[in-house]
Amino acid sequence: MFLSRSFPFSSSYRLHAGIASLNGGILVFILLFLQPFNMSSFQHDFKNLLLFGYGICAFLGYIIVQYFTNLYFKRNKIWNWGNEIIFLVVSNIIGISIGYYYHIKLVNPMDFSISSLLFFMFYICLPTLPLIAGFTAVIRYLAIKESSVVNTTYPTSEKKEYLDILSNNKKENFVIAKNKLIYVRALDNYVQFYILNEKDTLQKKIIRTTLNKVEKSTDYLLKTHRSYLVNADFIKKISGNSQKASITLTYVEETIPLSKSYYKKVKKSLSFYPKK
Repeated sequence: MFLSRSFPFSSSYRLHAGIASLNGGILVFILLFLQPFNMSSFQHDFKNLLLFGYGICAFLGYIIVQYFTNLYFKRNKIWNWGNEIIFLVVSNIIGISIGYYYHIKLVNPMDFSISSLLFFMFYICLPTLPLIAGFTAVIRYLAIKESSVVNTTYPTSEKKEYLDILSNNKKENFVIAKNKLIYVRALDNYVQFYILNEKDTLQKKIIRTTLNKVEKSTDYLLKTHRSYLVNADFIKKISGNSQKASITLTYVEETIPLSKSYYKKVKKSLSFYPKK
């Protein structure tokens, strides 16, 4: 289904501030140069400055909804076209609401009324909504796709919340929840899982299998070294540079090696995950 298809996501406020500024700028351009809704008859000593304020309202609506969007993605690790459409609708509604308040307080002072709010929404804002929302969707898709590694292996609507591994000798089946698995290490013909118990204390579990098999069984572990897979949710920081780097994980004292061949991919992949 189209709505369930993945849509690129970034939690970077710097990126979204740029998109929101461009979004507000387009609205100001429409008001200043196209002057819809008989705007040319509006006379004021600070007309251009007042019209610029509507762009700020659109900016605020976008940023406010993006904040809650980051919280949603941090919890669910999912972003698809359905989510994106909801974001566009809600951010525009919030922007319109802020714009209405700005309108009745500064541009055309009047008392609040339901009738004036409905008039503002349906006869002034609604006609421009498809243009603004469509433009925003295109810019978000292109900008986020360009700034991120667009790989649905990580944020996907088909993600697995549990890792289920059957040992090579088929005598043991190991199941662990995503939020309990910190990292995995290869040990010859075995794999060692570093997990949290019920008291959130680190413990180890060894299974006779391969790291490659584990990697193919998950959609959230990042390969940082030929012998290591790391759960991105537990990454605290990356130290060093592409020549010699290491990863610090929550609950783990020792650092995890980050080899040169995986450095760039890991750094970019982490853009999908909001900073904690």
